[in-house]
Amino acid sequence: MLIARVVLYRADARVFGKRWTRWNIFQLAFWRTASSTACLLIAAVAMDDIYNRNIVGFTWMVVAGILALLGRMRLLAAEGLKPRPVKSGELYKRSTVMAKKMGVRLRRVCVVPFGRGHLSNAYGGLTQIAVTDDYGHWLHGSQLC
Repeated sequence: MLIARVVLYRADARVFGKRWTRWNIFQLAFWRTASSTACLLIAAVAMDDIYNRNIVGFTWMVVAGILALLGRMRLLAAEGLKPRPVKSGELYKRSTVMAKKMGVRLRRVCVVPFGRGHLSNAYGGLTQIAVTDDYGHWLHGSQLC
């Protein structure tokens, strides 16, 4: 899986003209594999051990969970997606006004760099939202709300 992902990331970089180094490609491929494929394999071993009444299976299950969390965090960092909280500005103002109108408690508004994939997007959670930093470039005025 790791080798296939490295090949696909290299092809992606060439086709779309992304400026990824070999190290960037390896990190993306490694952490994507660790956060998904490796976790599922470890969870399968854990379930087999639990089915065979081996107490070690519970330890393997914890290891799979920790690897899934760590792998996801490192994958986001490798993709360049680190949210920065904002306390003022147009985005903050629009977000808080919209949240008030909707009756939603908004604790945090974040700006996320669009990362190495150069994707514009917005993300929402229970009490926070995050918007990529080029979101306003494509939408204007009332389209942003």
